[in-house]
Amino acid sequence: MLESIFRAPMLFFDRNPIGRILNHFSKDIGHMDDLLPLTFLDFIQTFLLVIGVVGVMVAAIPWIAIAVIPLGILFFVLQQYFLQTSRDVKCLECTTRSLVFSHLASSLRGLWTIWAYKAEQKFQELFDAHQDLHSEAWFLLLTTSQWLSVYLDVICAIFVTIVSFGALLLVECKYKCECLWYIYIL
Repeated sequence: MLESIFRAPMLFFDRNPIGRILNHFSKDIGHMDDLLPLTFLDFIQTFLLVIGVVGVMVAAIPWIAIAVIPLGILFFVLQQYFLQTSRDVKCLECTTRSLVFSHLASSLRGLWTIWAYKAEQKFQELFDAHQDLHSEAWFLLLTTSQWLSVYLDVICAIFVTIVSFGALLLVECKYKCECLWYIYIL
């Protein structure tokens, strides 16, 4: 990435503000170093947990496999909807963060000029506006993740309730059938 920036023509720097370039460097490297290993670890743990739980449930009561298939389809549909929305919101958040970085970089470069014209208050208000916009986009990104979490929790709670009552009904039906069989034999 650094090599590409070094070899970029001057037109690239005219079209892309320094804040956007800094944003991409900091965000991409931060994701690779910090978030990617943790996300991969969480994925592996959750995947193995889900496979284990579904395997035990299907081994105990094979009829559950019928209910697991629509649940998987529903999770897949929710995931696709979330990913489309999340990409757009993440792009919005990155764009608003670039505005903050650009304003900060240009303010630091022109600090002497800002002091000479006594425009500190104007630049402070502009920075606050950019920061507020970024905070709104960041909050929107967090709430979309929470939305997915709440929906998945509700769906799982409904599924567990249905499976629990289904298991109780199967046990009760089996018990009644055995009782009727014993009465018939006697």
